[in-house]
Amino acid sequence: MLFDAEGRVKAETWWYPEQEGAAEQPASQRIIALENWEAYHAETGEYAAGVWVNSYHNITELLPVLDKVQLVAIGFAQTRDGRGFTLAKLLRERHGFTGDIRAVGPLLPDQFVMLLQCGISSVASSTTFPATRWEEAAKTYTHQQSSPLTLLHRLRSAPVKEAVSSTS
Repeated sequence: MLFDAEGRVKAETWWYPEQEGAAEQPASQRIIALENWEAYHAETGEYAAGVWVNSYHNITELLPVLDKVQLVAIGFAQTRDGRGFTLAKLLRERHGFTGDIRAVGPLLPDQFVMLLQCGISSVASSTTFPATRWEEAAKTYTHQQSSPLTLLHRLRSAPVKEAVSSTS
């Protein structure tokens, strides 16, 4: 099931590597594994609009294709593998990728806030959890964004009171 950044279910429009029928789809709807990227381009003369990387890929391998894709799908093999979070954060913050970064794998709604904080914009996960759990998690993220997180943030956002002079 596919969820957007608000935790809502979205219709899937992309074709993943190894998915039955993917080979017949246009490049504009295909996600190609990074290790097959050049071979696909050599064979078809086109670049796929999406690229698949696993959480263990080094970001330097991905950089040459970033300007050619709309979507980077990061495969998470396990829920406890944090490398995909780091990869997403690097793509957004250090390399300025503005397209869709999608987390794919056995992820939990409890991880949704951290995924969003790291720059993930959509999640494709199993249907083990009801869709409402993803929406609830997204609301938590929205609430966290609207309220200061630390004392310093609260002090900075507090209205400044004018000092009253006692020498009047």
